[in-house]
Amino acid sequence: MNAINYILLPLMLALGLGVLPARAHNPSNGHPTVTTVTCTPNPVGVSASTTCTATVTDIIGGGQDAVPTGTMTFSSSGAGSFSSTTCTLAPAAGFSASCSVTYTPTAIGTQTITATYPLTTNATHRFGTSFGTTTLTVLARPAVAKAFSPIQIGTAGTSTLTITLSNSNTTAITGVAFTDT
Repeated sequence: MNAINYILLPLMLALGLGVLPARAHNPSNGHPTVTTVTCTPNPVGVSASTTCTATVTDIIGGGQDAVPTGTMTFSSSGAGSFSSTTCTLAPAAGFSASCSVTYTPTAIGTQTITATYPLTTNATHRFGTSFGTTTLTVLARPAVAKAFSPIQIGTAGTSTLTITLSNSNTTAITGVAFTDT
């Protein structure tokens, strides 16, 4: 028993307040939380959209866990725009809650996407601050060139169309298709 208990315990009992239960965490900081964030697809092409999902989990344990509530705030280290920089959490698996926003990067390279969960109090619990990050890889668009050979043809003549797809990225391009409309 420390000095505070020697002073507070007799005072609380004398005032009829009883004894406060012991806690495994500092209640003013709220239940400890962990935040993770993922973006899909990743990598993504420049000016294409990716969906970023943040999940916050209450990790207090000991049967005291609860589902976090409130909002998540998103930010990026690079150029681009979010559909909204905040989203409202909805219950997910276990003692977790998640929400998603759409992000459209406007510069190639890597960017850090950060999701921040602020200190939040609801009617029954207080949840601590946490944040999570993910690295988003933004690729340049492939270049498409077309060429006819020969360029000019007479009536009922034939010309060959060559389409060239160039990729300046170190990541392979997949899912490319051509259609004739």
